[in-house]
Amino acid sequence: EWNSLADIPIETLAAVLSYHVVATDNLVSGDLDDKQTLVMFGGGTVEVNLSNGVVLATSSGQNVNVIIPNVQGTNGVIHAVDKVMLP
Repeated sequence: EWNSLADIPIETLAAVLSYHVVATDNLVSGDLDDKQTLVMFGGGTVEVNLSNGVVLATSSGQNVNVIIPNVQGTNGVIHAVDKVMLP
């Protein structure tokens, strides 16, 4: 357990952050299909579940809700989630 960001090893931070970036696509929520697997920049995957909003099932067993979808940035689309996704 860590008390601050400074306590977390750089390798761990890099792995967690890269698990929040889809590797190949600039996706809006309307482009997603139910049960679609997305490959993340860090190499892991998440599965899309569309039965109750947009929920991402992580490879570590988390269900993460997309709470603010489709925020267009200059180099991609941002989808705010309700928790940190762990690879």
